[in-house]
This record gives sequence, C-alpha cells and structure tokens, in this order.
Amino acid sequence: MAYLTRGEILGFENSFRKSASLQKSLRDQVIKNAQTKITVFISHSHKDSELVEGVRILLSSFEVNAFIDWKDNSMPSPTDAQTAKILKKKIEDCEKFIIISSLNSKNSTWVPWELGFADKSKGLNNIAVLPVSESTEEWKGLEYMGLYSKIKTTSNDNYGIFKPGETNGTYLKSWLLTK
Repeated sequence: MAYLTRGEILGFENSFRKSASLQKSLRDQVIKNAQTKITVFISHSHKDSELVEGVRILLSSFEVNAFIDWKDNSMPSPTDAQTAKILKKKIEDCEKFIIISSLNSKNSTWVPWELGFADKSKGLNNIAVLPVSESTEEWKGLEYMGLYSKIKTTSNDNYGIFKPGETNGTYLKSWLLTK
C-alpha cells in the first residue's frame, strides 16, 4: 500500500485531456452523476487546483459527484462569514468528506477549519485523507491527521481506504457508495 503521488493524481487529468473517448465518457458521466445521490466534499488548498481536478475525475469514474467550492457559483467572492455558512451547509449535505492533504493544504487556514467541522458533523467513518506527499517531513505538525482513514493504492493497483494502523482496507468505491 502506498500513498498516491502528485504525478499519479495529475495523471488522471492528463489522461482525460489526451483521450477523446474518455472525455466523452466523462461528459456522459456528469449527466449520470446528476442523478447520483452520493456527493463528496473535497477539502483542499486552491493552490492544488490541478490535484483537485484529478481527484474529481477519479471520483467521477466511481459515479460519485464532487463538491468543489471554487466551481460553485453560489460561493461569495471574496470570502467572508457567508462563505463559512455555505461551506458548513455543503459539508453537512455531502455524504463523504475527502481532504487532499498536501504542503499547500498544510498552510491553508480553511482546510483545518473544514476538517474540524466535518469531524463533528460526519464522524470518522465518512472522512478520508488523501495524502499527497513527497516526504514524511511534510507531515510534522499535522499529527491529528492520524485519526482519519487514508486513501492509498493497493497491491492490485486499486484504491482503498485504510483506517489508522490497519493493513486491511475497503475499496474506495465501496466506501464512497456506503452511507
């Protein structure tokens, strides 16, 4: 089991751009996803927009919708107290919560706030951390992340959710579709 790398996640988007049939499939999936009831709140740094798009593509392949704040026209610009109210409602409304944990999110003020709110409203079983790491040194100061399940690649090149300290996980698709 290994964490997904920045290159792997960016590869989802690059594959999308290179493949016309995949583009058509994903457009069809967007229409199909509109009828899907599972939505995942993706907590992230806006500096990681390329990673977010890769994760959105991955989730779409599992027939799951992703809530991405900067793609939502109802979000205020610039951010203000109304932003926090809307984000709280979106986190509550989404069935699952995934945090893209990167160097950029480590330095974000919003990401830890979103995670804290999700922890209270979603519970541990509906939160997963997608670590995007180049070195273990990046995680100093984020020890609380050890409370949450992690998304990792499995030995058979699938994606799984692994609870802290456990080597047996659940397939990501199964976790996503379990309410």
